[in-house]
This record gives sequence, C-alpha cells and structure tokens, in this order.
Amino acid sequence: MKQTRCLVPAAIFLGVTAAFPWRTSVCDASGRDKTIHLYEGVWTDIDMSGDYTIPDTDISLSFDEKALYIRARVHDAHFRDGDRSWRYGDGFFITIAAPADDQDTETDRYYAYGFSVEKGKPAACLVNRDGTYFLRNVEEVTPNITVDPRTMTADYDITIPWRHLYPFHPLIDSRGGINIVYTSQNDDHSRKQLRYVPGTYDSEDTPFRSFAPVYFHRSEKSVFQLQGSVEDRLVHTGRVVSNLTVWSPDARQLTLECTVENSAGNRLAKRLTAGVSPGPNVIPWEMDLSDSDGFYALRVSAGDSLLWQDEIYAWDRDALYSMQTDVEQASAAGSPNTLAGVEGLQYRFRDLISRISRFTSRDDLQETGREIDRLKNAYTAWKETGTVYSEEGYYLSAFRSPDDASLQPFSIILPGNFDPSEPYTLAVGLHGSGVDETGFIRSASRLFAADSVIVIAPRGRGLSDWWTGQTEKDAVALIEMIQRICIVDRTICYGFSMGGYGTWRMTLLHPDLFDAAIVLSGFPYNPRVNTPQNDMNTHIGKGRHIHFLVIHGTEDRSLEIADTDHFVNRLVAAGYTIDYHRIEGAGHGDYFNRVPDIITAWLETVNP
Repeated sequence: MKQTRCLVPAAIFLGVTAAFPWRTSVCDASGRDKTIHLYEGVWTDIDMSGDYTIPDTDISLSFDEKALYIRARVHDAHFRDGDRSWRYGDGFFITIAAPADDQDTETDRYYAYGFSVEKGKPAACLVNRDGTYFLRNVEEVTPNITVDPRTMTADYDITIPWRHLYPFHPLIDSRGGINIVYTSQNDDHSRKQLRYVPGTYDSEDTPFRSFAPVYFHRSEKSVFQLQGSVEDRLVHTGRVVSNLTVWSPDARQLTLECTVENSAGNRLAKRLTAGVSPGPNVIPWEMDLSDSDGFYALRVSAGDSLLWQDEIYAWDRDALYSMQTDVEQASAAGSPNTLAGVEGLQYRFRDLISRISRFTSRDDLQETGREIDRLKNAYTAWKETGTVYSEEGYYLSAFRSPDDASLQPFSIILPGNFDPSEPYTLAVGLHGSGVDETGFIRSASRLFAADSVIVIAPRGRGLSDWWTGQTEKDAVALIEMIQRICIVDRTICYGFSMGGYGTWRMTLLHPDLFDAAIVLSGFPYNPRVNTPQNDMNTHIGKGRHIHFLVIHGTEDRSLEIADTDHFVNRLVAAGYTIDYHRIEGAGHGDYFNRVPDIITAWLETVNP
C-alpha cells in the first residue's frame, strides 16, 4: 500500500479558520485520510483493513491525563509464540511519534514498542527510541493479552503511561503521531502485515519512521492536572528555566512550592502564587542553582501533593573545554605510552561535546550526565598515571584507522590485575545489526570471566555494515594493534546474528589472526548483499586450524537454522573442527542462559 500526502482543510482539525487553511496529512492509496482525532475518555476506532481476510484487527484508542490506551481484537489463523514475537511471530509493533510541527508525517523522534506473547507470557519491549535500538522488556507497559485458539482471536489491552513517552504529554503537546503494525507469521515463516500507515516502520537503514498525525482533544470534564517542561535539562548558566502547564476545571488561586535539590541534599525553594482560568494555563518558573555541578531534582508540590518532578544536569563548560584542549594537544604531540589510551579520550571528548550541542529534552539525561562524570574521572586518571587504563573493567576507547586516520571507537574490558608484560587470551566480540558494541561486550564478556582474558569489541563505521568494507578493514586493524601492543597467546572471535556472520567472515578471510571462534545464530552469507565474495561457502578451505563452536536455535525465525546446518556439514566434511549445538525450540538468541556452560566446557577443550 503506497503512502501519499493529501491536503485537508485545517478547519477539519481545529474547528477554526486558520491563516493557512491547508495542512499536510497522510492518506492511503485510495485517498482516505489517516489522521486520528482522540477525545479524552472516549474510545476512537481506527481502520486497519488490508489485503487479507486473515489476519484482521479491530483497534480503538483513547487517552486521559495518565496514559495512552490501545485495545485490539485480532482474528488470525494462529498465534505464534517465541522470541521477539512482535517481529518474528504474531504481535503488534507500535510507534508513538512526537513530530516537530504540523507538516511532519515522518520523524526520527519516537518510541517504538513491541507487544506480543513470548514464552507463554505477555511482554512489552522497547524496541527503538529515536533511531537507537534498545530491545529491552518494560515490565510496567506489559499488556494484557488473552488468546482463544477456538475462535482464533486474541484480545490486547495496552496501556502506555505518558512518562514512558517523555517528554511528550498531551497537556503540553496537542499533536503527536502513531503507526500500528500487526505481523502474522505463516507456517513457512513468511509474514503477513497490516499497517495503519504504509512506509518505514522498522528498519536498520534509517532512523526515520512514518506515522499518521494524532490530535488530542481535552474534555471540559478534565480533572485538575499540572505538567512541567524544562527549557534546557543540560545547563551551564547556573539557572533553571521552565514552564508549568496547568489544566484547571475552574478558576482558582494556586500556591505552588517549587524546589531544586542537588545530589548533596542542598535544597532551594520558591513559592509561586498564581490565579488560573478554566482550561489550559501556563505559569513560568525560574530559579538560580547552587555553584556545584551535577544532577538536580526539580519538584512542584501543592500542600502534601507532589504534582510534577523532573531533573536537570549542570556542567562546567569551561572546565570541560579545558580538558578537551589538553587531550587534543597530547594526541597531536604523540604519546610514548602505547597503552595510554589518549585516542580514546580524544574520541570521547569530541563525541560528548557533539552530544551536548545536539541535546534536547528527549535525549537520555542520565547517560549524558554520567558520561560527563566518567570522562572527568578518566581525564584525572590519565593525568595522574599516564594511562586511561588504570583499573580493571570496561572502557570506551578508540584507535586511529590506518586507512584514513579517523578515530574509530571500540570497547575494551581489562581483567583484574592487568599486567602488559603477561600473556593473555584476546576475545574479539562482533555485535549484531542495529546496535553498537557497548551493551554487547558487557553481556558477552561474562562468557569469558577470567583474569587471563582481554575482551575487545569494535563498533564499525555503520551499525549494520555486516562486517564488510571499511568496517571489516578497521576491525582487522584493531585486532592487529591489540596483538602488537599486548602479549596475546590465543585469539578467539565471537559474534551474534550479524556478528555471527562477521565471525565466519573474519576467521575464513583472515585466518592468521585467530585460533578459535564462537558463532551464535549467524548466517554463512550476507543476506543483504549475497555475492560470492560475501558467501563463506566459497571460502571453505581457509582456516582449518581454527576451532569452532556453533550455537543456533532450531526455531530461529530471523536467520533460519537450515543454512547453518548445511554450512556446518560442509565444513566438517572439509576437515574443520566444529562443536555444533542445535538448541531445540530456541529462537533468535533466547537461549543465552544456556550459553555460558556450553562455552566454559568448550574452552577447556581448546588449547592455545
């Protein structure tokens, strides 16, 4: 179904005559306007009809001051359970957008949630936020799902509190956006989909998502409520500026207690008194901060009732810029210590300053504030010890690519009591598509929990490059660099999904770098660019000295196991040493609780 733009009178949306009487909306191929008008406390039906008799859905939306509500009845031939069923089985994929203006029908500012039954239980997964993949279950948003196989129906009852869509709130933002996709997987693993809005809804190629505009209309019976919005949650001016939006059912006099408190418990308070009219009101609020930087909690109360709370982070701009200048100068001069990690500091300062310059209320304040604190500590350690790597544990670092001298990020985990004069096993982790290496290395490093293992994970030029092109070259250069500056007695490559393919590719195309490899749910070919060069079947014969551990779920609906079966059989016939584990009933990576024992036992059989 093709997405088109159509022009509709603004009066249809607003009930008033506007200076510009036409607005851009979204229509389907037949010209039907997909714009949604929601009225507080009222259920509004939306049409999800498609080209199929089955599946079929009946969907209604509503909202109030607490949450967005979605209820749906699905008529389907079956209801497939399993890992990430909202993508690979039967379930809903719902994008909630916060567009910048009335002309938007596509945005990179959104929350994308998956709702389905997984392992027999309803689950909600935050799949993507503003182009960044999360893939984490959110317990508070877990839906109620009742499946009746006799009538071939499933009832979904979904509640998404507004705090899970921060900073969007219909009291402040009268316009948002939504796209709803229902996926049904057939017996042959092909998929049928119903989409409310055609176009981009779940792609690793672009951060943008298509949506239909949603207008929120408040009821005259709305209860009293207050929401705040902070002008800048990342401040360096010593002052917090915010607006308090109040909906009042009647005229009244308000007395509000506004407080700002830092992490040390220092508290500033200000009393606001304002008269409000029936309907929406905006009350400005400003307050000076103390001299210390760090996190501050904002609270607004009336009597004993907490009405709103938020947080900001204050940072010392001059101090941070001075540190960055010092690091840039040290990098330009060159460091006599190859393990100093100056390039990592240089990359992190550049990345942080860029992140701060683009920061909006939608961005992760906690992560940005923590990175400022971590980077200040890393700088101090470098100045005191001459190296960033002064303690065991995780580090975000970078190296200079030999191809174009650009700084390329990677993650590294150093073992306890790290001594560069001692030999170590090097474990190289290759992440999956759409995510970076930072979370992957932390979880995967637990597979190699030993004082004799250094774990590294390159990021790549693109998160979905399938470890080809310049990303492949950079990964090889990073491995060679670590093998050169550390004493490495053996190197193990491991990867999941796209990283599983990367592991096949690295070990067969660059066999001299590796002694062993672990492939988790990985294809032997690149499904995006399936050329002979990218098909590892054409490279059988290389790297026969490498010991392989291969793990794959028999019910994997993303990268099906049949290709792995065929490839492993060919490798065994060609004389490779392979320990192959087919995990019965497992999907795409939902077997990780079994992996540590398998890897521990396998490592004992692999000699340096």
